[in-house]
Amino acid sequence: MNTKTLTALFSICPVLWVCCTYTIKVKDGHTAYDRKQFSVAAPMLEKEIGRAKTRTEKGRLAFELAESYRRTGQDEKSLNWYKTAYDNNFGPEALKGYAFTLKKLERYAAAREAFKNLGIEIGSPYEYRREITTCESAENWLREAPDNGWKVESSTFNSPQNDFAPVFFTDGRLVFTSDRAMSKSEESYKWTGNKFMDLFIVEPDGASPQLFDNGLNTNGNEGTATFGDNGREVFFVRAAGAYKGDDAFCKIYVSSQNGESWSEPGPLPFQKEKVNYMHPALSADGNTLYFACNDPEGWGGYDLYSVQRNSKSENGWDNPKLLGRNINTPGNERFPAIDADTLYFASDGLPGMGGLDVFRTHKAERNSWVPPVNLKSPVNSGADDFSFIVDRPATQGKRASQPGDLLKAGFFTSNRPGGRGEDDIYRFEQRIPLPKPPKTDTTPTKPLVYKMILEGYVLEKIYSNANDPNSKVLGRKPLSGASVQADFGSKKKCSSLRMMGSSKWNWPKIPTIILPLP
Repeated sequence: MNTKTLTALFSICPVLWVCCTYTIKVKDGHTAYDRKQFSVAAPMLEKEIGRAKTRTEKGRLAFELAESYRRTGQDEKSLNWYKTAYDNNFGPEALKGYAFTLKKLERYAAAREAFKNLGIEIGSPYEYRREITTCESAENWLREAPDNGWKVESSTFNSPQNDFAPVFFTDGRLVFTSDRAMSKSEESYKWTGNKFMDLFIVEPDGASPQLFDNGLNTNGNEGTATFGDNGREVFFVRAAGAYKGDDAFCKIYVSSQNGESWSEPGPLPFQKEKVNYMHPALSADGNTLYFACNDPEGWGGYDLYSVQRNSKSENGWDNPKLLGRNINTPGNERFPAIDADTLYFASDGLPGMGGLDVFRTHKAERNSWVPPVNLKSPVNSGADDFSFIVDRPATQGKRASQPGDLLKAGFFTSNRPGGRGEDDIYRFEQRIPLPKPPKTDTTPTKPLVYKMILEGYVLEKIYSNANDPNSKVLGRKPLSGASVQADFGSKKKCSSLRMMGSSKWNWPKIPTIILPLP
């Protein structure tokens, strides 16, 4: 997802990741940055950095400016300011930001060098060895992408703003999250500078989305929906809290359809205070809800959880369970999606191409999960890639067996360069790859030249009595001034080499004599 929507924990959507929403006016860049008003902070910091009186102050302002640009999806600008911060003694955090931004921009050779320097800077040369290795893997995945059977194209309904997290409604239309100009709010969200987020609905091939429901959408932030009970039940995320200086935390809400409208949404009962819950995904039978959460009792950043419905429980739900360690990392795992027995999710903690990458896994024995697999390019890129969903009807009743046959189709989100807006929704198809044409060797052949190679050593014995050749032999040493002659009978092809003695040679070897065969 667009980093403009990321929190300090590399969060993702401007609404559905950030924990605080401030609207208090500020007068300087540092205060705006501290209050997470990054779209406000950036132009202020640009002016203030020129007035910095010391290198320390300039380094701090440059780092805050780099972070502001990163969190508003402007990686190219953030790169230069990370370097400025590091050059002005801000420290390893600036070099770390510089290295990871190079990786997001797919400048993998430069990123490898930056990670190497970062390890030296912190006194642990092997600390970022995995990042160096993943940069090499990413380069290989990019080279292999044209022949791996995947096709990706931008959806027609994308806007110049953020469009992300598509999910299928029961009638085949897509419900997605956006902060486009059509959003319900009248004010802008100071993290991004765009409108607050709402839920929209559109035909998959359409170009004219509409607000999903005015009762569910408010002047605040709503998004990332999932549906159950044949579309009569919706789970979605809302930033709950006052907007006049207080913190607003993301919570998962549920609503049921009543005729043509939806009931008043209410938060799910198991959620803790001052913890962000987001990105709900419901299993096909409607009994298991997956979600992302930054509970401090997790394994770091945002982790994936599951929770079961329980009609015998007082509130209708069991306690949430943290998914396994081969899924959750000290980084961030988000945007789960279930397709049959396969779990798709996004992570920046597993080896990937830059920002968030899409991974897949499935359940093994005893309810554990197999190690996740990176979907590679072209689904993944150096940018943030997430919200991967499969269009099951696209392959229903079709058996793929021949090259070119469709394996799966669907949608995902990315903020990669070349899109229409910031976060864009992309359609994908995966087909059985066509067989690669046989390789033909175009290297010009040269006539064979046969040679005979003679090698030898010229040594002299070391006697216990240098003047008595019949005394005991103690060893051998190079024979200084030796010459060698090779005689090949009637052809009389000869060569003579003079060996220069050297005290460094324990076993001197005469330079190789190469002669044509007679």
